[in-house]
Amino acid sequence: MIDGSFNNQDIKGTEQAQQVACLIKPENLSLADQARFQYYQANAWSNLRHFRRYQNQTAWDYDQEELTHEIYFLRSALNLDGFKELSDDLKCQIYTNLGNLFSHIGRFIEAQQTWRNALNINPQFAMALGNIGQGCFFYGRAVYDATHQNIFIYHAYQYLSRALLLKQYWKPGPITIGSQSRKPSLRTGLRNIYKLHMIEIMLILVKTNPCLIIASGA
Repeated sequence: MIDGSFNNQDIKGTEQAQQVACLIKPENLSLADQARFQYYQANAWSNLRHFRRYQNQTAWDYDQEELTHEIYFLRSALNLDGFKELSDDLKCQIYTNLGNLFSHIGRFIEAQQTWRNALNINPQFAMALGNIGQGCFFYGRAVYDATHQNIFIYHAYQYLSRALLLKQYWKPGPITIGSQSRKPSLRTGLRNIYKLHMIEIMLILVKTNPCLIIASGA
């Protein structure tokens, strides 16, 4: 219901999904489903943030109810006993989404560590690899010291290159949730395609950055 509402750009559908979620008693769920429930509630708030703030002057407001709830529910999922029972892909997705939010609010160091937590579970998780590279790239460009900037750009190149070697993982495939298998949502497919193109563009920029030649010793 949450993904379907996003695909249809239906804010009312998302709000209805949240109303249904309020009727669910987490203590009646299995440990794994309790963690999964928190993840989907974070997704619902992510949808609302998109509907309410995308290409809007409030997109960069310091205090955002939606962001606060997204972070809260993702961290709740991580801290529940059922988290360890989730599939590795979903664990990585939770860590990656939380890292994205940390990066969005300016907590760049925490974002890097959170993305790396995903790689500790699956070193081939392409979204986390790409986001680490993206984070290094933009953080490096903000560093005033040229020598330090070289280091960040070099590592950005390494992570972005690794992500591009895993293109097969960016393509939508079957997703298993609980005991059910379903087709991926349009949202997942579009995000993956967009992310892949962004990584390719950034890799071109990194390759053409003269700092990289110094950092890599080429």
